[in-house]
Amino acid sequence: SQLGRHFRDIALIPANDPRNIDVAVASTITLGQIVSYQFIRDYETGHRLFSRDLLEVEVLNPENPNQRLFTLFVSHLKSKYIDPSTKASERDEEQQRSDRKRWKQAAAIAQIVRARFPNPNDYYIVAGDFNDTPDSQALAPLLHDPYLQLYDILQSIPDPEKRWTHYWKEEKLRSQIDYILLSPGLAQRIVPGSVEVILNRFVGGSDHRPVYVTLEF
Repeated sequence: SQLGRHFRDIALIPANDPRNIDVAVASTITLGQIVSYQFIRDYETGHRLFSRDLLEVEVLNPENPNQRLFTLFVSHLKSKYIDPSTKASERDEEQQRSDRKRWKQAAAIAQIVRARFPNPNDYYIVAGDFNDTPDSQALAPLLHDPYLQLYDILQSIPDPEKRWTHYWKEEKLRSQIDYILLSPGLAQRIVPGSVEVILNRFVGGSDHRPVYVTLEF
């Protein structure tokens, strides 16, 4: 209810996570069609692939509500977290399962986006907490898809030390695991100098930092 005071539309569809962790889109601009991919199955296990869903949300043109401005795909991929009670002899295997699932989720997102938008000049964004770093093999199917050629906006920040979005307190580790990936066409709409990871105005409530970019249409 508090979010509703600030945003025009909020898109949230309860998904598969047993802890009721979902993804959502809150927008000051009118939203259009919303698609959930929560029923896609893992081809190896038969279980649902996205525990916290992949949402596809249309953002409409404020000046013409019948026209799509761009489409947003948002997801929260498999965590690297391993239960501390897991036996030491089983931790490597558990980590491999986690990495494998994250790889399959990234590959599925890439496949879905390719099918939905075969034209790289179309306007769309893939965003969310992907729970892995830009150099990881698990995210390679999405970050380095040769057809999609998605643009990671944080790569425009010259200093790598200012790209981190997550702080792991126990290990005192800062890393980028949150992303806003733009289609080649939409990347041309970035206002120069607008990309930012909000550090100074961070007020708590999460161990992640907000990522910000301005697009001009």
